[in-house]
Amino acid sequence: MPDLRGRLLALLTDGKSGDGRGWHSEVRGSLERISAVGGGLLIFGTVASLLDVTGWAALALVVAGGIGFATAVGRWRSSPRQAVTGGAVALVSLLWIGFLQADADPDFSLQVAVQASGTECGGGYVVPGEPGDLDEVPGTGLAGWAAENGGIPAELLGITLTIDTENEEKVTLHDIRPVVTKRSRPSTGTQVSVAGCGGDLVYRWMSLDFDSDPPKRSVQVDEIAEQDSPPAERKPIAFPYSVSSTDPENFYLFSSTSRDDVEFHLEIDWAFHGRRGTLRVDDNGSPFRINAVGPDTLKCIYPADRNFPADTPAGCPGRR
Repeated sequence: MPDLRGRLLALLTDGKSGDGRGWHSEVRGSLERISAVGGGLLIFGTVASLLDVTGWAALALVVAGGIGFATAVGRWRSSPRQAVTGGAVALVSLLWIGFLQADADPDFSLQVAVQASGTECGGGYVVPGEPGDLDEVPGTGLAGWAAENGGIPAELLGITLTIDTENEEKVTLHDIRPVVTKRSRPSTGTQVSVAGCGGDLVYRWMSLDFDSDPPKRSVQVDEIAEQDSPPAERKPIAFPYSVSSTDPENFYLFSSTSRDDVEFHLEIDWAFHGRRGTLRVDDNGSPFRINAVGPDTLKCIYPADRNFPADTPAGCPGRR
């Protein structure tokens, strides 16, 4: 007890402890050690967070790595052996965090079902050749007939994407954007379409205007179609979205052009377990394509009713 009182008295009077060091030096040393440990924990905690590694094992490795880092930094002058040991502990902890991330990072496959077609009741298709060279036009299924005859969606192209994964863990989608791979003068031929008919209504969609370079994107909604849409889709498109095997997401994209023959693909930005990537999406192996209707393009615009061939435009093939 007398010794303790003596040490306290010495600290208060001359700033010296029993071993001859000033109290401010001891405090400074303690603060430096605390700072070094805190810095190590911050570094290793940040690494674990970026790698999306969690759990008690990860916490233990973060603590061990932080203390090892602090020892290596604080002892490299006074005790090189302890500094080397601390550095080794920090390195091994970092490697184990990496192993945990590899084990905790399951493989996944982002699946995208694509449906793309021109608008039968809008721009229709531009088909090579003059009207007299064309086969009879079907009363329904114009898209299939156009594909068989080399047709290109005219002025408008609708794309439906259904995105999910093979497992139940969620993948985050951050963006969908078009990438133009080719622009050229509009292909000529015969525009074949149907006037005055309608189709299924969509409440929300992304509009892609290819008259701008790069294409201009905008989010659109149709209030009339709100009640016919699933509740989850009754709001404008706004990224990010999460998808899984049990929670797919549908996106509708409507492309337009009045100037060029355009070929393009889509890119989808995703994130999963700390990883990020971009998935390229095309029209089932071919680029998406949309063609403007030039002044030299002939037109076969059929009425929506089925009074054929009496209502067949002059010079155009009849409808079967």
